[in-house]
Amino acid sequence: MSSDKKITGDFQNLALMVEGEEENNAMKLPMRRGGFDDDKEYIKFIKNVERLIRSAAEYREWCRYIKDVLDHSICAITEERSAEVTIEIHHHPINLFTICKGVTTSYINKEKPFCTYDIALEVMELHYKNHIGYTPLISTLHEKFHNGFLKIPMELVHGDWFHVLNHYPLEDVDVEMISAMANIKMVDVKQTWTKNNYPVAANE
Repeated sequence: MSSDKKITGDFQNLALMVEGEEENNAMKLPMRRGGFDDDKEYIKFIKNVERLIRSAAEYREWCRYIKDVLDHSICAITEERSAEVTIEIHHHPINLFTICKGVTTSYINKEKPFCTYDIALEVMELHYKNHIGYTPLISTLHEKFHNGFLKIPMELVHGDWFHVLNHYPLEDVDVEMISAMANIKMVDVKQTWTKNNYPVAANE
């Protein structure tokens, strides 16, 4: 069953609309938005942005550059090399999800319309400007951290992670978590890290 409604485009504002219904917002489909109807929609959007970034060629090239050119291809904890194990780049003390939230909230606060790609681009640019914190970890310790059983001293973190904290609006709960992780130093770690001794720096 075909529709006799003719679709046209608002090229200036990047929106689809039904011809003759220019004043009817319900008949428009804008590419960009100004906010979200509820928290569920907001979180889903952030996860989509994060997924887009992780699957992007530019992100993979950034990870490769960190490992191959800057020579961060050795686990900061066990000192195992990428030839021995899988080395992953871990965002720390501000994770990628929180960075994406901060950038999105910045757009909302400025009342600047945005789409998934606008946020992903700005987050990617933060990576290429070295405005994020990161450390190389073997995959099992990376998993261990995200499961809540590993503390990482800030001496092992590279990059200007303060930039996101100082330039983007973050939720109080996120700031508290970041501050707690940023206060962890080498002197707080009681055990010695070696490739044969993984059960270290576990949360009490």
